[in-house]
Amino acid sequence: MLLGASGVPKWPAAAYNRHVTARSVLAALVGLGTLLPLAGCGGSQPAPRSAHLAKLHVRQEWVGGSLYIEGSYSYVRVEQDEKKVVQVRLKGGKTLEATLRLVPGSYRLVSFQRPCDGNCGLLDPPTDRCSRAFEAKAGGLLEATVRLSPGKGCTIAADA
Repeated sequence: MLLGASGVPKWPAAAYNRHVTARSVLAALVGLGTLLPLAGCGGSQPAPRSAHLAKLHVRQEWVGGSLYIEGSYSYVRVEQDEKKVVQVRLKGGKTLEATLRLVPGSYRLVSFQRPCDGNCGLLDPPTDRCSRAFEAKAGGLLEATVRLSPGKGCTIAADA
């Protein structure tokens, strides 16, 4: 450590700074000036992943006159190779529905009910199940309608 004229400590320059000259600084700036404009060249950017996703819109219709006495929650699950991809509870007013985004591929849509047991804080096991295979296509929209008849099961109609 060296002391400067004002008595303030003065540290020697680091070894890597000893060989920096005006010529090397100029060369680095010219190199950056050449590379930065080229960074934007070279073709288009790939499309965002969300542009390739498929949409699945599911809605549920009640058919028949029966209801679950204490109410129920309606669910749909999307499976691929017999493994759950996503499961959601259908929500809405008169029409229960959900929209899901999926990577293109082959899937199975499963619908089921969880009736309330006394109140909806406690649910019975799944019942009134049905399922249907479908193909999700990149950028495509698939509309699926679950037709539910409590105590008798359900069916799924789908159109791309």
